[in-house]
Amino acid sequence: MKKTYSLVLPYKKIAPVLLVCTCILVLASVFCSYYYNYLGVNSVYAAFFTKLFDLNTEGNIPTLFSTLLLLGAALLLGLKHIKAATYGDSNKRYWLFLSLVFVFLALDESLQIHEKVTNIINLIGKSGGVTMITERPPYLRYAWVLPYMVILVFLTIFLYRFVFQLDTKTRFLFILGGSIFVFGAIGLELFEAYFDATLGKNFYTVILYTIEEACEMIGVIIFLHALLALLAESKETVEVDFVTHFKEDVKHVRGDHVV
Repeated sequence: MKKTYSLVLPYKKIAPVLLVCTCILVLASVFCSYYYNYLGVNSVYAAFFTKLFDLNTEGNIPTLFSTLLLLGAALLLGLKHIKAATYGDSNKRYWLFLSLVFVFLALDESLQIHEKVTNIINLIGKSGGVTMITERPPYLRYAWVLPYMVILVFLTIFLYRFVFQLDTKTRFLFILGGSIFVFGAIGLELFEAYFDATLGKNFYTVILYTIEEACEMIGVIIFLHALLALLAESKETVEVDFVTHFKEDVKHVRGDHVV
């Protein structure tokens, strides 16, 4: 027995809702940081809500929201790959590749892989004396940016022709969303590392990590909107059909007996 389920997404309404959610999370984080860190309110409730909403704290609501955004982008890219493969589009491999990239970014966001990369880099050279790796400048305090910047360069080279084959609107939104995301994730991370290494955690680092996380969320939301518009194909909604197929139990009747 086959049954079809349809999922209808009014894509023009999704990005505004996600942006409102982002604003709420940013404001909640700013309030908690100011209330707990600068007013010095050391109550159990203040500590709890700071842990729950602080953008620089892992395993909380902002982390979950960012992870879901990245997984949503990975899912939409996967749907685009399936559609491209169905119609024989030669760019299908790029859509699949991008989907896997966003799966990795989601895992990185939830598991903090980049911080573990920094820990590994910090261990290099310690047993054999001081090296260039341990004597890096303040803005490279978070050393994960080095390998990630190298990967970013290779990704840009690999995806360059594919991106410029897209229609003008999609290409613009892809580049805009990607630029905002990279500016937050890597660009502002360099400034944050400098202030953290020279002055310790202070007012400037709080501002920087707040803008950084907001840029990452906004960049992904722009990318999501571009993908939804691409899948909608000039329609008002994106429709996805899911088909379930269950084998029916057939009972054979022989005389008065059911087999």
